[in-house]
Amino acid sequence: MKILQLSAVATVLLLAACAPQEITTEDTKDNVPVVETAKVSKSDLVNTTELSGVAMPSKQVPIVTANPLNVEKVHVKVGDTVQKGDLLVSLDASEATKQLNEARQAAADISKAVKEAEAKATPDQSQEIQQAQKELEASMNKSESLLEEAQNGDVTSSDLVQSGLEISLNQAKLAQKSLSQISLTPDMLPQLKQQQQQANQAVAQAEQIVASTRLTAPISGTIADVSAVENGIAAPSTPLMTVIDQSNVDATFQVNSYQVSQLKAGNQIKLTFDGVTQEFTSKISTVSPTANPETGLFTVKAPIENAKSQVKGGMKATGEVTIDSLSDALVIPSSAISYDEEQAYVYIVNGKKAVKTPITLGFANDDQYQVVDGLKVDDVIVTDGKDQIQDGNEVKQRASEKQDENS
Repeated sequence: MKILQLSAVATVLLLAACAPQEITTEDTKDNVPVVETAKVSKSDLVNTTELSGVAMPSKQVPIVTANPLNVEKVHVKVGDTVQKGDLLVSLDASEATKQLNEARQAAADISKAVKEAEAKATPDQSQEIQQAQKELEASMNKSESLLEEAQNGDVTSSDLVQSGLEISLNQAKLAQKSLSQISLTPDMLPQLKQQQQQANQAVAQAEQIVASTRLTAPISGTIADVSAVENGIAAPSTPLMTVIDQSNVDATFQVNSYQVSQLKAGNQIKLTFDGVTQEFTSKISTVSPTANPETGLFTVKAPIENAKSQVKGGMKATGEVTIDSLSDALVIPSSAISYDEEQAYVYIVNGKKAVKTPITLGFANDDQYQVVDGLKVDDVIVTDGKDQIQDGNEVKQRASEKQDENS
């Protein structure tokens, strides 16, 4: 019998222990909704957007040749530091040198011909031709006079023969002098001058080809990659190597149409790079006006100084761009805002009651809004629990928040 009584008592105690406790806490006393609140305050608002991209050297120059030549010697390797003008690759110059010598010889021959032609065109020789022309004209005039006199019977036939011989002799003299200067026709010297100019151009081109067999560094920097192989062929327009300057690096981003509409040159940006502890501050320098036709994305760049070479080309870059900012603004958390159709409102805790208060919003970032009208500093507003209350309802703030308010 005692065992049964003890068992019954144990069962009652067990049921009592498992039963839910009676709701008698202060938070839910009299069924008053418990809400979380916050004080309205002034703060600086900053609107940011995050970009993801890659670090790129600000200068990277491919080394190419315009002529297909054999590679004689590669003077550098990947990672080498070079100065502007340092010899990087030597190409076979034998054929180019031969062409240069031939071009120089041709130019020398034409220059000699031009000088000889110019030397023949002297004022004395021109005067000799003019004198011969005058003598011929005088002889012809004399012959005409003799013919007139012969018709009148005043001269003999021997006089006419003598005059004819003089005319023939003077004609021969004039022809000889003219033939001796056949190279001085008006068209000849301009043609020689043109050939001389073309020959000089050929020499200049040949000199460029010879010079192009010695490929030098166009900038000071580091050798990033090398594809040239000794005794191989240097194909035109195919980079033999690349020289980069990493003293300055561009954080380069590809952004979509929505993002690019928010960005402009001059925007402040905070930059971080994978593997680098230092944070960098910069400004956007470039926002591409057109999208890449293949990707539909826009290129955005922000430069940084990289004197210590901490940032390497290809490192992942993350940028936080300041889109807009506002100082000393009256701000509230976005969690406090509700909407009645298009009208924003909050609940102000006035005493023990929640008062529905329309507000006008302004600038916003991710989790805060500027209040242009409707609130003042130190107003207490409901941030959580607003869905269970209506205008004029009595509410109870959580104890810790109430203590903060009273303090």
